[in-house]
Amino acid sequence: MDEKKKILIIDDEPEIIQTVKMILEAENYSVLATSDGMEGLRLADTLKPDLVILDLRLPKMPGIGVLGALRERKASPKIPVIILAGSRDSEVFLKDFDVQEFLQKPVDKERLLQKVHKILNPPAKADAFSRRAA
Repeated sequence: MDEKKKILIIDDEPEIIQTVKMILEAENYSVLATSDGMEGLRLADTLKPDLVILDLRLPKMPGIGVLGALRERKASPKIPVIILAGSRDSEVFLKDFDVQEFLQKPVDKERLLQKVHKILNPPAKADAFSRRAA
């Protein structure tokens, strides 16, 4: 039996956390959330999520600081990240941080699921090749 994919949400807006969590849990993902960047880093170290959904504007430690710390940690340098932000202006700035996707608030259910599925369920090249060879 496949283990559920783990997603960590780091966002300081309770309604965003609630909405994103509800959407992802309905798709059978295991979701944990926090509103604090430092706690998010601790959870990333212990939970080892398959994906992090990160808000750029967080209290105490900004999202860009969380992202930089994730990339520097041994436990999490390759964890895919989707950035949540209120403005698309941040998208250009984030290209240097190896961000997989960018999602503008308010969160659109279909766009969120499309981006999450794309990251967590990439097309299997080996399967396509073996079907053609058969």
